[in-house]
Amino acid sequence: MTISLRSGYGGIIEGLIQKNNDYFCSMRMRILGHRIVVYLGLTIALASCAKPTVVPPQEETLYQLDGCFPQKLDSIIQILDTLNIEVLSEKERAHYCLLKVWTRDHKFLYDSITDSLLKVAEDYFVGGNDKWFETHTCEALSRIAFKEGKGEQIKMDWLLKAFQSIEQCRHVDERLLRYSGKTENEQEFIDNYRYKIQMRLGMCYLDNGYHKEGLRYLKPVDTYFYEKQKYSSRFNSAFMLGNAYLALKEYDSCQMYFEQGLDAAQRMQQTENIAYYHYSMSLLYRYQFDNQDYENEEEGQELLRKAISECHQGLALYQSPMFKYKDGLYSDLQKSYYRLGQYDSCAYYAEKQLDFMKAMHFEIVPHRENADLFFNLYKSYDALGNQEKALEYANRYSEMERAIVKQPTAVEQVKNEYDKKIEMMQLQHRQQMKQTKLYLLLALVLLSLVVLLWLSYRYRKNKELEILRQKEAYRRLESEFQSASQQSLQALQQRVMELYKTGNENKLESILAEFEISYPLAIEKIKTNYPDLTKSEQNILILSFLGFRTKEEAEILHLSVNTVEKYRTNIRKKAGSDAAAQLIG
Repeated sequence: MTISLRSGYGGIIEGLIQKNNDYFCSMRMRILGHRIVVYLGLTIALASCAKPTVVPPQEETLYQLDGCFPQKLDSIIQILDTLNIEVLSEKERAHYCLLKVWTRDHKFLYDSITDSLLKVAEDYFVGGNDKWFETHTCEALSRIAFKEGKGEQIKMDWLLKAFQSIEQCRHVDERLLRYSGKTENEQEFIDNYRYKIQMRLGMCYLDNGYHKEGLRYLKPVDTYFYEKQKYSSRFNSAFMLGNAYLALKEYDSCQMYFEQGLDAAQRMQQTENIAYYHYSMSLLYRYQFDNQDYENEEEGQELLRKAISECHQGLALYQSPMFKYKDGLYSDLQKSYYRLGQYDSCAYYAEKQLDFMKAMHFEIVPHRENADLFFNLYKSYDALGNQEKALEYANRYSEMERAIVKQPTAVEQVKNEYDKKIEMMQLQHRQQMKQTKLYLLLALVLLSLVVLLWLSYRYRKNKELEILRQKEAYRRLESEFQSASQQSLQALQQRVMELYKTGNENKLESILAEFEISYPLAIEKIKTNYPDLTKSEQNILILSFLGFRTKEEAEILHLSVNTVEKYRTNIRKKAGSDAAAQLIG
């Protein structure tokens, strides 16, 4: 049984523990310093070996042209035609092809050359990591497909892909920002293009009769352009929203957005766009009349007069023969005058409309609007008694009707196919979302398991290292403590020997008192561990531990040497031969 002893060397032990902690801290700092030196050396070595990347000047030229497109279209075309593309990377060659496609689109050149250029851009960018150029490519594919007569369905498919790509775009080449001539930051640059794509997608929905879907895309666009004070884009989005609400017969919302579009046009001081507001308001009044959204005949007549007034205001604002909204204004005037029975004015503005279409080289295709134009001319000239003109336009009206009759089945078929494809795309999207969620859940579970295993491994390794460190510290501490305990015992033996030599009669009490100061719990533990020892035997055990010989013990206890030897024999029998050694643990 080991006896635990506590001496006045607690400060020494605490000092040893603090010394041990300081040792480990210094070791950690040395290791960290070595690592930093190694990392710095590797960094310097890599930097010295790295070769600077030389960007061909042709690449910079491409981004400069991209920044000024389409304002300097002719100059851009000339530079692109003389550019040496052999030195360009694969990505920049695709970029070059995309720029060529846009220039040919602005020149209305849709042929095999345009298709081959677009194919190069599509092969590189679509499905790639550069979402900015992927968006531009998808937008070009949508526009060219529509211009080549491939239909609204393909146009919308590519626009949807463009919108998905720009939503994933998080970064653009800094040269696009540098040469754009705008003060926007990168995110604003991306957002501006994203909302323009979203606006085109909403317009595509409206053109195909999906007004509520169009509203869903256009409302955030209008809010964004209003907040950013981009009045040109805000003008377009506001009138798109107004026309969507007009088709849904929500006239108050329609007029509200038309007025917001007028506000944007006035801020830009663009006469043509202000005239377009008057044209849109005439459409609103005439649409209400055509759908009989009025209470009495007089109110209906007032709607037509308002439509006529708006058209005249629009025509008065801009007198250029190439004014692009004149066709719509003339159309609304002749229709409104026909409804009012003012056939001379109807015939006048209908003829004006035909003249304008010829001047603009508009092809008069089989369409309900053109059929109505010929019908109104026929009826107006018939009412005015001009039978020659009436017969001419009656024949043209009949031809137009026969051509239109052949179209509805094909149009309806295309619309049904489009609806089915949209439904299929939505179903596939839902399935893909379910699969994506499942994969994400599985990935999260696997990641959690890997993290748990890693944490468990790190915990075990740290625990093992901590145990090793503690054992090493304990070994050193124990060694130093034993050395300190041995020194303490020797000092105690010297002190009690001096007490023995003083000749004091109460030597035993003085020696026991000194022993108890150094080992305050020892006497109690001797009594507890060796209860059979008598008082005299306990004293002899302590004196033996302190190094006294038999003769000296007899003198201190006032006993004979034989009696002391007898007590020593009893101690060995009761406590063992190493009882004195056990006293110090």
